[in-house]
Amino acid sequence: MHNDPHDEIDLLELFDILWHQKLTIIGVTALASALALLAFIFTPVKYEGELRISALDTSQIAAYATLNDTPGLSRPIYAEGALIGQEGVILSENLFQSVLDEIAKGQVFGRAHEISDPFFQNFTGSQRQLREALNKVGSNYRFTPNDESETSGTLNFVTAEPETTEFILKQAFKLMNENIRRDNLAAVNALQKSIETSLAFAIEEIEAAIDSAQSNYRIEMTAYLAKLREQAAIAREVNITGTQSASSNGPQIGFRLDNESPLYFRGYKALEKEIKLIENRGSGDDLRPFIDGYSELASQLQRLKDDKRLDRLATGIAVSPLADSALFKPANVELDNIVYKPSLNKGVILLLIAFLTLIVTSAFVLFRHFLSEQSKVHSG
Repeated sequence: MHNDPHDEIDLLELFDILWHQKLTIIGVTALASALALLAFIFTPVKYEGELRISALDTSQIAAYATLNDTPGLSRPIYAEGALIGQEGVILSENLFQSVLDEIAKGQVFGRAHEISDPFFQNFTGSQRQLREALNKVGSNYRFTPNDESETSGTLNFVTAEPETTEFILKQAFKLMNENIRRDNLAAVNALQKSIETSLAFAIEEIEAAIDSAQSNYRIEMTAYLAKLREQAAIAREVNITGTQSASSNGPQIGFRLDNESPLYFRGYKALEKEIKLIENRGSGDDLRPFIDGYSELASQLQRLKDDKRLDRLATGIAVSPLADSALFKPANVELDNIVYKPSLNKGVILLLIAFLTLIVTSAFVLFRHFLSEQSKVHSG
C-alpha cells in the first residue's frame, strides 16, 4: 500500500510559501520587537540588590566587657566545677537576632520609605491605604541566611532606583539600630532594677534579723537582770559576799559552783558587779556586739552594702556603645558594598520576543495558505 503523495510534507514548498510572505513575517516581527523595545525603554530597569549582614566579632563585642565580665550580672559559666566566667549581658548572637527580628517585621523599612521616599512623601491616599502600601514595601526586604554560617547572610530586595534605595536603607538601619539600642538599654535597666530590688530585700531581711535579735536580747536581758537582782538580794540576806565565804561571822566554807548551783552562791558582790556591767552596755546599737550571731549577720550586711554590681553596671553602660547612638551597631551591615544585578536581561528577552513572533507569524502564514488551498479544492 502506497501513501498519498499529497500527504507528504514538501519542505521546499513550505520554504517557498514563507519566502513569498517574507515581508509580512519580517514586518510583524519588526513591529512586535519595536513595541517590546518601546516598552523596555519606558519601563524602569529593576535591580535585585544584595546587602551583606553579619554578627559582631569578638573584638567588637569586647566594647561591652565591663557589663559582660561582672559577676552577678549574668549567669555564671562553670568548667569542671570551677567558675571560669560569666555568660554576658550583651551578646553578639542576641544582637544579630534582634536585627533579623526587625527585618522580619519590616516596620523600619516602611518608616524609612515614609520619611525619604518621594512617592510616600506625596502620597494622596487614605491613612489605611498608606499603611497597606508601607507594609507592602516593608515586605520587599527579605533576609537570606548564609548556608555556611548562622550569624551572617544577605538582605535581598528589588529596586528601580538604587541611589534612593541606598539612602532609604541607611535611614532604615539607623532607625533599626536605635530601636535595638533602646531595647537593650531597657533590658539593662530592668537588670539594674532587679539587682537593686534583690539587694534592698536582702539588706532589709538582715537588718530585720538584727533588729529582731536585738529586741530578743533586750527582753532576755531584762528578765536576766531581774533574776540577778533577786539572786543578789538573797546573797546579801545570807551574807554570801563571794564563792569563798558563807557568812561574816562563821567559818570560811568553799563552794564549788556548777550549772545547777543557785546564782546567789556566787555572792552578791559578783552578782551586783555583773548587773552593773550589763547596765553599762548602753542601749540601741551599743547592744549589738553582745548579741549572739550578730558578727555573722553584720558581716553579711556589710557584704551586701559593699556590692559593686550597680556601680559596675552604670560604668558598663557609660563606657559601652549603648551610651551613644552614633557608636552603637548590633551587626555589621555593608551599606557601602551593596551588589546590584538587573532583575531582567532586556536583550535576551527582546531576542526571545522576536524569535517567538517570527515562529508565530510563520505558523500563521502557513496556516492561512493551508486554508486557502483547502478552499480551492472544495470550490473546484
